[in-house]
Amino acid sequence: MPQQQGFYEDFSPKAFLKYMAEIKGVKAVTLADGTKKKVSQQIDELLEVVNLTSVAYKKYC
Repeated sequence: MPQQQGFYEDFSPKAFLKYMAEIKGVKAVTLADGTKKKVSQQIDELLEVVNLTSVAYKKYC
């Protein structure tokens, strides 16, 4: 796999992040209280941190 990731026009930003997480083997995180935070929850938090929640499902094709 090349180091530069291609732009997948059919993917929304959230779908692209989920796809890359699967490729990289990102798994659910177990929190201190024993609950698990799913990958999709982690992606939602990341999108919020970088202020991209408004375009999480927008496709650019």
